[in-house]
Formats: sequence, C-alpha cells, structure tokens
Amino acid sequence: MAGRPVDLHSITIPLLMIIAEKDEFVPPANSEPLAELVGSDDVEILRIPGGHAGALMGSAARKKTMPGVVDWLRRHSDTPPR
Repeated sequence: MAGRPVDLHSITIPLLMIIAEKDEFVPPANSEPLAELVGSDDVEILRIPGGHAGALMGSAARKKTMPGVVDWLRRHSDTPPR
C-alpha cells in the first residue's frame, strides 16, 4: 500500500471474504487464494451469485450478502444481539 509491500500473513483477525461468482473486476480465481495467504485461523468465504455490483445492490445483496454479513458479525461479536 502506498508503494510498500503488504504482508498478508500479518492479518490475524477473523476475516469474512465476500466473493461474487461472476465478478468482472475481481474474478473469484484472483480472490479465493487470499484465504490461504492471510494469517488468520478464522477465514470464512461468503459466495454471492452474480457480479461485482450485484453483491452489494439488488436482490442478491438483499437475499444473501447482507444477511450473510449480519450473521457473520453476530457470530463474531462480543455483544449479544438485541
């Protein structure tokens, strides 16, 4: 970042990766290997049908992305849900 190398293995916190199966900007083949390169023992991949924008907008976001993110946050939060 900013011209400096990044050591992905130094990422040791829980990590949720959201991968859009038809992502035209970040193809799954480019993002999937990151799960093995980080130092975290807690890596979860949430696969979303559709493309890059569809993962955050439209029906896929409403039906899969947002519920998946909320579920992951609840499971990784120290605060009980209301």
